[in-house]
Amino acid sequence: MPFNLQLSSQESTEPLYRQITKAIQEAILSRRLNVGERLPSVRELSELLNVSRATVSRSYEDLVSQGFIETITGSGTFVCHKAAAASLNKMHKPTVSAELRLSQFAQRLGLAQVRSELFKALHYSAPAQHELPLTRWHELLNRCTRDQEAIFSYVSDEFGYLPLREALCGYLSRFAMVQCSPQNIAVTSSTETGLDGVCRLLLDEGDIVAVEDPGFTGARATFMLHGAQILAIPVDEEGISVSILRERGEQVKVVYVTPVHDPTGIVMSMDRRKELLAWAKETNAIIVEDGFDSEFHFGAKPHSSLFSMDKYGIVVYRSNFWRTLFPMVRMGFMVIPDRLVALVRKLRSFVDRDVPVLEQRALADLIAEGHFERHIKRSKAVYAKRRAALIHALTREFGKEIQIPTVSPGMNLCVTFSSRFSPQAIETSARQADLGLVGTTQHCIEEIRPNEFLIDFAHGQEEAFEAQVAHFARLLADATSEEAQI
Repeated sequence: MPFNLQLSSQESTEPLYRQITKAIQEAILSRRLNVGERLPSVRELSELLNVSRATVSRSYEDLVSQGFIETITGSGTFVCHKAAAASLNKMHKPTVSAELRLSQFAQRLGLAQVRSELFKALHYSAPAQHELPLTRWHELLNRCTRDQEAIFSYVSDEFGYLPLREALCGYLSRFAMVQCSPQNIAVTSSTETGLDGVCRLLLDEGDIVAVEDPGFTGARATFMLHGAQILAIPVDEEGISVSILRERGEQVKVVYVTPVHDPTGIVMSMDRRKELLAWAKETNAIIVEDGFDSEFHFGAKPHSSLFSMDKYGIVVYRSNFWRTLFPMVRMGFMVIPDRLVALVRKLRSFVDRDVPVLEQRALADLIAEGHFERHIKRSKAVYAKRRAALIHALTREFGKEIQIPTVSPGMNLCVTFSSRFSPQAIETSARQADLGLVGTTQHCIEEIRPNEFLIDFAHGQEEAFEAQVAHFARLLADATSEEAQI
């Protein structure tokens, strides 16, 4: 170890993992640890400090999420290049101008990680290119372009093009179990703009945001950029654990949930939805419900959305078209409770007011004329066959040495491998077999799941999965055998 960690005294009430996190942060910021320098493994540091491995793992996860360190499979843990941004105030002063003084937001931005859930191995969670309705989209754009009078007569609305919001109402009712009015829908120019607006309106620096663990890192990063403290709440077979939320006793301002798809494919039960709504009402918290993947749901019909069950105006629903139409359409949207409509409208008069009208008109026609829903149904049928082919191939090769949920949304399959296989061997073998596979540990904060992986099926071919998975199984068997001999 190239430095001595200065932890708080034994009388300190601060959790050990936070003490370790702060000590390593201080070492990086003071440049006692340099960019690219290797840190001890979890085992080595736990032995050095005489603490549990879980404590060190949690600290390392915090440092990874904040951009101080990065873990490279098979190589180790290193001080991240992005950590250099945290030392901006220590850089040489310019010869002409004074030292650049950044806002707290800018300093947090320097430490933030790029959305790590968008993995290349999983094709960035975008739809299969050949399944996109590109021809129809081109036709609609051309038709809208010819209607010049409508384009130039359109007066910008802070919430977006009204016919699109009307079309979204019907679509949300049929596919996402969301009942709402066009007056509650705000169209956003990108997938993340809406969440940024929610943070501006609801969060002050230091406010606590509860998130699912495992959960999506992109949302966590947005909350952290706005100065929020992240409270990780584990997910069980029914969704986020409300009982643990109660036990923690923290004054939570916002809770962010993905009821139809956390990274492991868990679908929040109806009882858990009711429990979460009751807790939020009691604690005066706001629920941000992320509804992506409502379209591709395999195994059971999804429950009503939290927004539709909300009687108190405490749920904000957000979604986008990433899974269905990206990169054709990059817009997103929010469904806002009545008591926030006026405030959001005023915010939108300053931020993200002018979403391109041409794309809004084309998307409105795509939905209103039924093309979008036909595209979803057609794509879902294709993905369902590919999913079934992948499950069959994996079950044939691994049998009881893997666990696969019977119900799951999305375009990735969550698979848990036997502990006799090492995570490194699984990842290396999948890469060699060209099988899109990523560990869910990337999404975890406290509860690490080393042998749980997401496998892409949407971009594969039914007839190819059998041979591909068989190749993967042989490589994994060989790698496991070689590890046993070491």
